[in-house]
Amino acid sequence: MRAYSLLLIGILLVVIAILGAIYVFFTPPTHSTPEAQTLAACLAGKGAVMYGAAWCPHCQNEKHAFGVEAFALIPYVECPVERARCVSIGIHLFPTWIFGNPSTNSGQVAIRLEGEQGLAKLAAQSGCPYLTP
Repeated sequence: MRAYSLLLIGILLVVIAILGAIYVFFTPPTHSTPEAQTLAACLAGKGAVMYGAAWCPHCQNEKHAFGVEAFALIPYVECPVERARCVSIGIHLFPTWIFGNPSTNSGQVAIRLEGEQGLAKLAAQSGCPYLTP
């Protein structure tokens, strides 16, 4: 009886994991708000780059928050594809946002934000305008 219960729990966990993956990877893209587009343009203008991975649910959430049109404005590096680039600047969490050039010795410190940030925090950290729609 105990083995049967464990089997049912295992099957239930697998089903939940599959449904979660379907939600993350097959959620239709959203359209961008004017506020998200303004923020994306400002972030790009300040040299912000998002480093991520297609399989990362937090990266997908960040992209979804911007919407298709706004996220297209943001420089994005897919780390599994450009592994050497990501390793060379110490990317080990996804998503990672870097503002400025981390590889120069200009004396200007690059801003580095690791993990899912959300639009309001990205705006606050970068000094870009963003009004919650």
